[in-house]
Amino acid sequence: MPDRIVHIGFPKTATTFLQWEVFPYLKEVNYVDYNACRDIFPQIVFTDRLDHDLKVLSNKMDKYEKKGATNFYSFELLAGSPFSPKGMNRSLIAESLKDVGFSRVIITVRDQAKAIDSYYRQYIVQGGTLRFRKWLDINDKRGWLQKHFSLSYLKYDLLVAHYQSLFGKENVLVVDSENFRKEKDQTIDDVCGFLGASGLDTPSIRSTTVNNSLTNLSTSILRVCNYFTYNGIRPSQFFHDSISTRNFWLLLKLILDPYFFRIFSSAKSYLKKYKLEKELKAYYAESNDELEKICSIRLK
Repeated sequence: MPDRIVHIGFPKTATTFLQWEVFPYLKEVNYVDYNACRDIFPQIVFTDRLDHDLKVLSNKMDKYEKKGATNFYSFELLAGSPFSPKGMNRSLIAESLKDVGFSRVIITVRDQAKAIDSYYRQYIVQGGTLRFRKWLDINDKRGWLQKHFSLSYLKYDLLVAHYQSLFGKENVLVVDSENFRKEKDQTIDDVCGFLGASGLDTPSIRSTTVNNSLTNLSTSILRVCNYFTYNGIRPSQFFHDSISTRNFWLLLKLILDPYFFRIFSSAKSYLKKYKLEKELKAYYAESNDELEKICSIRLK
C-alpha cells in the first residue's frame, strides 16, 4: 500500500498558507494538491460511514499518487466543520482515514480565543446573522438544532488523543500555528522530519501574514445585509440570487474597509470587546493542560 500522510489542520490555523507556500515544495514528497483533495475527502467529511465506500475512495486516491513515494494530502475540513453539526463526526473521519490507508497525521491547532474570533467572522462571511454572544452561546442556552458553533470543537486534546490511539503517538505530529509564525524555520524542519523530506525546494517562503479580516464595523454591516442576501446559510432569494453575501463581502473587503472604515474601526477581538477571555480560558484550561501532556504543545 502507498505511504499516505494527511494534514487535517483546524480551520484558521494557517492551512491556506501551508498549502500554497510550504507543502508543494517539500523535497522527496508527492504533495496532492487541494483540488484533488476536494475530489476525494468531502464524502468522508459530510456523509456517514455507511454512505461511502472506502475502496472507491482509495482507488480514486491512486490516480493522484506516485508509487514508492510519500504521498501527502491536506484538507482542513477533515477536522470537522465548526459551523454546523453535519461536519462534526470527527471520530468517524479519523477511523475512515485509518481504514483508507493513511499511516501518519499532522494536526495544526491555534489558541482558542483567536480561533473563535476568526470563526465568527467567517460565519458572517458565509451568511450568518447572529450577534457574537448568541453565536458563541458560552452559557449553553441554545438547543442543538439552533447552535451554529460548539465550544467543545476546540478541545484539541480529545481529537489528538483519538488520532494517537488509532495511529500511534509517534505517528501524530501536532503543530501550533501561532508558534509557526514565531519560529517558522524550526516548525518547517519539524514537518520535514516527520514527512521524511530533506527540506523545501524553494529559496525562501513569504511571510505567514494572512489577509486582513473585516473590521468590526464591516462585519456588523455584513451581518445585517445577510438577512436579505443569497448565501450558503440562508439560501433564500429575498430579492435575487445575484444579490449575494459574497458580493457585499467583496465590496467591504476591497473598497470600503481599506479606504474608509479602517480609519476609525479595526478587527478588535470580539472576546475582548465582550470581556469573555477569562471565562473562555477557564473553559479550555483542563483541555490545554491535557494537550501539553500528550504532545508537549502549550497553548497560552
